[in-house]
Amino acid sequence: MLASTRMPNNAQLQQNFSDHMKLDQSQLPRKINLRSEMTPVEDQSAIGSCVANAFAGAYEYLLKKSSGRHIDVSRLFIYYNARAKNAYPPGHITDSGCNITDVLETLKELGTCEESLWPYDINKVHAKPNELAYNKASENQIMDALSLKVD
Repeated sequence: MLASTRMPNNAQLQQNFSDHMKLDQSQLPRKINLRSEMTPVEDQSAIGSCVANAFAGAYEYLLKKSSGRHIDVSRLFIYYNARAKNAYPPGHITDSGCNITDVLETLKELGTCEESLWPYDINKVHAKPNELAYNKASENQIMDALSLKVD
């Protein structure tokens, strides 16, 4: 995972979780089991897509929890577009990982298509997704994100 060296450009992606909810430790359950709401574990294989895989899983979890609907989102679509944000020269995409900020911005700006439209084929790690994938991605955009202080 590459460290994010900047905050997202969009203010909706910069909100502080602490401003929305504060709980005392006594208000939290001793343990919780989220397995029934989780989607299947997926294998990232031998490419540097760990952040894209993590966000795809989180997106699928939140969608399933809020709507009861399960879709497999395209991890490779997220990974390609997060890397494309900072490619230099433009269009020069390498399999060198991506960071949290670029994934958040990708999901806000573009969204992600379903994995059936842009499958996780590691032989296509450098390939730009097709036009249909981009058109469908706009149906799966995030609205905002909350940052969490780690202490």
